Amino acid sequence: MSRIATQVDDLIEETRMRELDDEQVHWRIRKFTQVCEREIESGIANGSKRKMLLERLEIMRCLYDHSSVTHPSRAGDSGEQEQVQRIKRLQNIVRRRRMALEMIERVDMGVADRIIAGLEHEYTASGNSSPASGGREDAVVRFELSSHHWYFFYFNLFLLCFLISTLLLVLK
Repeated sequence: MSRIATQVDDLIEETRMRELDDEQVHWRIRKFTQVCEREIESGIANGSKRKMLLERLEIMRCLYDHSSVTHPSRAGDSGEQEQVQRIKRLQNIVRRRRMALEMIERVDMGVADRIIAGLEHEYTASGNSSPASGGREDAVVRFELSSHHWYFFYFNLFLLCFLISTLLLVLK
């Protein structure tokens, strides 16, 4: 059941990131790594575990930089192809974020919980505006769903219900 919850959380995070522009996505990535570093430094007493986590976090940061949301488009790419490529990059970012959190959870569950709480605080305190937007509080991300998004949402909701019902049938 926690795997389903994890997939739903990842889907929610990916959907949030789809509505952000590239600068805001990069800002969220930077905030994620900053909060992770801060909580690892203050929360892990074992020096070798702390060093290992910080080294792995640095590797994750390099992977984030490599899978940048903004890539130059190839000649002849249509807008739809660019959007598909951006979505794939966002999925990779969300997957790597989940991997980093799971890695930290294996060492100390409390630190991972504080990271998640710290991220929510950072995101709400900033009003979802990044420094690139001039720190304006009026830079609100509009959450408008197209028919494609609604289809995607209902399909995933149906799939989630199907998986839960299948799981319940198997457990009986």
